[in-house]
Amino acid sequence: MSHTDEIEALTARWADAYAAVRIEEATDCFAPDGLYMVPGKPPAIGRDALLELHRFWLRNGGPEFSTGHVGSGADAGHGWHAITWRGVYPTAEPGRTIVFTGKLMHAFTRSASGAWQIQAGILNLDPPV
Repeated sequence: MSHTDEIEALTARWADAYAAVRIEEATDCFAPDGLYMVPGKPPAIGRDALLELHRFWLRNGGPEFSTGHVGSGADAGHGWHAITWRGVYPTAEPGRTIVFTGKLMHAFTRSASGAWQIQAGILNLDPPV
């Protein structure tokens, strides 16, 4: 498997865990000092902040989540993978959902053990429709 295939597989693992509300598993895809950048918010840095962010997003359950490939690349130690995404999120009000779309880029690094980890997630949201 190529380095690019490996980071794409990690993104898919993160997306599957996220959509299934397996928050710990989704967060485990990140480096211990990993960060997530969301428009209009300070970066969430480190495991506790990433857990809090994922718990907030998934507080009403998992979204219907779909992605599309934009591009990716990797060498032996670093990589990137950009996707489009769409999430239909349940709300606390029964039967009501919120739809978010946008682009997401993950930057990857290798851990000391050689495993790929997400070092940074950078999220851009499309304007509301």
